[in-house]
Amino acid sequence: VIVMNVLEQCGVHFTEVSSELTVQKWTVKENMTQINGILHGGLSAAIAEQGAGMGAVQLIPEGYVAVGTSLESHHLRAVPMGSQCETRAMPETVGGKLQVWRVEQCILPTEELFNVSTVTIYIKKMTYDDK
Repeated sequence: VIVMNVLEQCGVHFTEVSSELTVQKWTVKENMTQINGILHGGLSAAIAEQGAGMGAVQLIPEGYVAVGTSLESHHLRAVPMGSQCETRAMPETVGGKLQVWRVEQCILPTEELFNVSTVTIYIKKMTYDDK
């Protein structure tokens, strides 16, 4: 069974994944925009959380899960349809149960910043309900 999440269906893909940096790239398509043709802010927030979450998973032991608990997202400028974009997520602090990640999103090739987010991740023991 192949399962694709909504971001994969939008063409968002990882080009780098480590405990120190995750990088995602995509092109803004019509199905990713608000009715006025610019990138939907909720989608850029979801991409930020996915980047932080994937990095967080690299830092936890088997039998634990990383769960997003807080997302603060600042939209700095509009991103028009057709723009090529990149998301970079980096850990700010990593503790026993909490991780805080800084996520920056930019338009390529100019690297003009359009979103900055902070994502807090809670690390918990996996239960039957988490599977």
